[in-house]
Amino acid sequence: MIQHHKYNGIGGAQVEINWQSLRDLRSDYVRSKGFLKDYWTPQLLKDYHQTLGQRISWKWQAVLTLIQDQGFMKDEEKLSLLDLGCGTGVAALSFVDAFPNLQFDSIHLWDRSPKAREFAKLQLKDKTSETKIECSLPKSSNICLVSHVLTEMDDQQLSDFMEQVTKSDHIFWVDAGTSFVSKRLIQIRQKLLSMGYEVKAPCNHQNQCGMLAEGNEDHWCHFFAEPPQEAHQSAFWRDFAKQLKVDLRSLPVSFLVMSRRSEKTKSDDSRVIGRVREYKGFCKALLCNESGVSEQDIQKRDDKKVFKKLCKGGFCMSHEGSCKS
Repeated sequence: MIQHHKYNGIGGAQVEINWQSLRDLRSDYVRSKGFLKDYWTPQLLKDYHQTLGQRISWKWQAVLTLIQDQGFMKDEEKLSLLDLGCGTGVAALSFVDAFPNLQFDSIHLWDRSPKAREFAKLQLKDKTSETKIECSLPKSSNICLVSHVLTEMDDQQLSDFMEQVTKSDHIFWVDAGTSFVSKRLIQIRQKLLSMGYEVKAPCNHQNQCGMLAEGNEDHWCHFFAEPPQEAHQSAFWRDFAKQLKVDLRSLPVSFLVMSRRSEKTKSDDSRVIGRVREYKGFCKALLCNESGVSEQDIQKRDDKKVFKKLCKGGFCMSHEGSCKS
């Protein structure tokens, strides 16, 4: 017998969650490396949006906060937005929340599942009632959002998918923080660079990805977003972690933000990949900048405040002046 558990969901409304369906979905997603079937049902869309979808939204919030801190997208207006592979609309909802001052002429939602497109449209209507929302592919768009699709397509499907992605000026791509996904995203980065796009994040440079250098085969580009306090305090999220065997303290994410129209930026900072490993008096960190990717020792005595911040962890932190040739 399928058990449904009742909870207070988003906005306080009572919801019933079918944990077994979510376990099956997550298992398929984790194992898949292409050819994942169209899995959405009306009930699964609701359950996913309240649970795994919210977890993905925390990743989006971390990435978009970083973009806000960099001052990117501040002066844009009258934009067209495409959420490509929209699922329940988490990416578009997160973007609209992160940039409340941006003006959108239209928001396009596209997913291979008509059920997902319609579900996402309902979520966006509640938040952007004055914006035209369409379940269709535009000829072009200012912004393209892509979220957690790289385990669902083979190489040919991905190539076809990229034809639509590259019709946009700005690309925000947030995906799983696994080795397989990261390596695919690095290939996409290389392709977009060759097409005239520039990297806004996570890289501080426009060179070839340092992960492609000999000796870095065992590494991959990933970071850890911070879940909100409610994830540690809510009975619902404790049950979620137990039912799906998810560590809520860990939100691994691979991501890429690129723009066709922005000015080139140059930075001497190094990006901390993953998490540092702390030892007595120093820590080891995998650092990336325009010189490449390498593991470096960072001494506590050089700057105790920076050292403490690095060891505490954080999302996509920069470390000034390290990993230079």
